[in-house]
Amino acid sequence: MQIGEYENKFIFSNFRSNIVRQYLSKQCLPDPLYAEGMISSIYFDTYDEMMLGEKQNSDFKKIKIRLRWYSSLTTHKSGDALYLEVKRKTGRARQKERYLLPYKSDWAASKFLCDSKYFSINNLLTAKGIYLNQAVFPVLQIDYRRSRYNDTLSAARLSIDSDIRVSRINPRMIGRLDRTPLKYAVFEHKGRNDSLPDWLYMVNTIAVGSKNSFSKYSRCIEHLRE
Repeated sequence: MQIGEYENKFIFSNFRSNIVRQYLSKQCLPDPLYAEGMISSIYFDTYDEMMLGEKQNSDFKKIKIRLRWYSSLTTHKSGDALYLEVKRKTGRARQKERYLLPYKSDWAASKFLCDSKYFSINNLLTAKGIYLNQAVFPVLQIDYRRSRYNDTLSAARLSIDSDIRVSRINPRMIGRLDRTPLKYAVFEHKGRNDSLPDWLYMVNTIAVGSKNSFSKYSRCIEHLRE
């Protein structure tokens, strides 16, 4: 996220994601580098689920830790790059740190989430000056489709995350796996204004959740524990 930039999120029915994509395709240009793709993220938490609790309790300070890699939407082939991402939030202020790791993506994708190798993430965090009171462990892997667009009038960046599903779990942290997609998709607007431009009235019309209220990690945990 860039300095002086606002981020707004709206949720709507996943069933309508193709309609929204078609609408944005007529109004915007596709992102020149990453128009369409699949994103995979392994979310980490403490054994007592400190980070999940921060989100569910709407704490003033929150932190999120994940591994992330990208795949082709058509071939499903993963790129080699693997990133460690740390997102911190204090009130509405956000800070995101992103580190390219010395491992390839198959390092993260090829093993059970209860594998002890993931404990090395704690050493990586410490090496980057990120100190936590407790060790963190992988909880689950979330996969979804992301479509990106650029609004040439406002220079805003738009994206749709759809078909959000859990593909792997750490059985020491989660009791059951359900690969059924969430019933919600997410629209995200990043730009210099804290409100949507008028031409995006369609998103306001079909939205079923208020801005900044959606956490994939929290929603997927709720989905598995329903």
